[in-house]
Amino acid sequence: MNYPPIDHSKYAYTRRSDQGIPWSTDLRHIDILYRLSLALPPDSLIVEIGCWRGATATAYLEAMRYRQDLRLRLYDIKLRKQLKHLVWRSGPNVRDRVEIVDQPCWHDLSDPAALAFIDADHGWPALADLASCLAVGCRVIAAHDVHYDSPEAHGSRLLGDILRASHYRRYYEDYEVRPGEWTERGFIVSWPLADSDWVLPALPPLTPACTNVPLAGVPV
Repeated sequence: MNYPPIDHSKYAYTRRSDQGIPWSTDLRHIDILYRLSLALPPDSLIVEIGCWRGATATAYLEAMRYRQDLRLRLYDIKLRKQLKHLVWRSGPNVRDRVEIVDQPCWHDLSDPAALAFIDADHGWPALADLASCLAVGCRVIAAHDVHYDSPEAHGSRLLGDILRASHYRRYYEDYEVRPGEWTERGFIVSWPLADSDWVLPALPPLTPACTNVPLAGVPV
């Protein structure tokens, strides 16, 4: 089924500067999360760890408008008004399938999510987040800032290293430098080999330097 693209203009308030931090996940990466959400197997759980203002949550909420079988759990230890507003505005048909948890995921996560996105504390908690996702059997794991060259992002960089090194998973990542975007900070998607049939069509064209997918499996 062909789904319409996200109208990002109506969610501009989720991407405005907050506490002196001007960036959020880039729109092209939010679109990837949207396409992955739409492609998920039936009755899937989506988990986001670190929501900030809700920019990436728009991907799942939009997908849930078309997929009545999807559920969403949002983890953030400091819930912001933009995120609460976003969930409320999604309407009862969507927000009734959303759970907001104001504690770290490793205190609570017990269900294997079909899609988990990690973008919380970029220090050692990023590794605890990844360990929690792997321990409960999360299938597709995506993460932000895996190439961010900053001392406070050491955990996110190590998270990326772990996903790239796995012999049991495929990965795709984008860290290209683009004017007016923050994509060089890095965005990675990792999935079990068995899920390649539905994950690959949801991803933009891959390049050999940014994936361990065999060239024969790269969409063109």
